[in-house]
Amino acid sequence: MQQKTSDEEPLARAYVLRLLSRRGYFSKELREKMRRKGYSEEVVEKMIKLCNTRGYLNDEERSRSVVAREKEKGRGPRRIAMLLKTKGALTQKAADELQTFDQKAAILSHLAKLKKRANTREKLIMALMRRGFDFDAILSCLEGQ
Repeated sequence: MQQKTSDEEPLARAYVLRLLSRRGYFSKELREKMRRKGYSEEVVEKMIKLCNTRGYLNDEERSRSVVAREKEKGRGPRRIAMLLKTKGALTQKAADELQTFDQKAAILSHLAKLKKRANTREKLIMALMRRGFDFDAILSCLEGQ
């Protein structure tokens, strides 16, 4: 879809707005989608800048909502950080929020549900580690019970 920049802009704007009307995106995600679609780098950057100035894209707010949603799902700080890193949105504020993550409370709240499926201590530890919790935090919670 290599066209002139002036011909490309209205099409790119329509494409971006259609994407953003369905769900929120991080800047990196939107940039990659536009590149895959074949838009020139100049148009891609212009559309990202336009979306940022109009408030359609806000990586900080989006990363905070992802952290909150993943916490509710019972995911640990390591898994959340990896998710944000793959999306290119591991901001300093999100990293700080993950540092203050109360792993023990989250582990204890999901322990009863996980105990039903994991019938041995080792399986329980592995299930919690896959969810992104630290080994030491898991052990301290299990020892406290």
